[in-house]
Amino acid sequence: MEKNSNKKNLGLYDAEILNAALKKYGFLFPETEKEIEQFENCFGKTDIELPEHLKEPDFMFSSNENHNQVKVINMPKEISHVDYYRRTVLAAEIVYELHNEMTLGHLKLQKLIYLTQRTEKIDLPVNFLKQAMGPYDPKLMRSIDKQLSIKKWFVFQISEKLKYKPLEKAGSHKDDFNKYYKQEKEKIHWLIDTFRKVKSPRVEIIATLFACWEELLKRQLEVNDRNLLTYFFNWSEAKQKFTEGEVLKEIPWMRENNLFPKEIVLNK
Repeated sequence: MEKNSNKKNLGLYDAEILNAALKKYGFLFPETEKEIEQFENCFGKTDIELPEHLKEPDFMFSSNENHNQVKVINMPKEISHVDYYRRTVLAAEIVYELHNEMTLGHLKLQKLIYLTQRTEKIDLPVNFLKQAMGPYDPKLMRSIDKQLSIKKWFVFQISEKLKYKPLEKAGSHKDDFNKYYKQEKEKIHWLIDTFRKVKSPRVEIIATLFACWEELLKRQLEVNDRNLLTYFFNWSEAKQKFTEGEVLKEIPWMRENNLFPKEIVLNK
């Protein structure tokens, strides 16, 4: 009996190792911040652009979804170098304000970019897709980290508690941030301060709820707690790591803080 038990435990252990390896090398979606960082540590130096027809592969859709329902945000039709630079400047401002916080990592940074872009209706070159960890742009962090390093603003350190180390020109983005985000900077700083000490799991819940809220509006369905909860847990099996209570308590908080979509605005 003891030998059989050991074999079963070994099998589970081997399965966990295999599962972790598949996520690390991109055969399965990473589901936690650590898994995302392991993946990006392997592929962070690549700048491969997927063709348009591969950006929404069939395996990203459940049986009851169609291609119009999966994409959380539409890509802008025309993208300039200024658009990419504006995106980098926004990321630089968030990192500049939060780089001394141990709660800042790739997942949280990406979710703050997402919430900023959606709440302020900022047209940026982002491609947030429906993935296990919520609305997620697989290529965004690699590009952001590369540009922050090139401009000598910050370097990402995967093995350190404080993930972003300031470089010699850290803070020199400020003039451009004030220029490009003059109208939005008050709300951007509100988001930064609101989530300053918040850990990634809670940010993931709120960003995913925001996307579910937006999808309900898009389908012209009633936005209520039950529908939001249903869409949240149908988003991905990975959402089972959260309890209903953890999700439900964020809905009134989002309403009270005016952090929810009022209408669907597609990028032009």
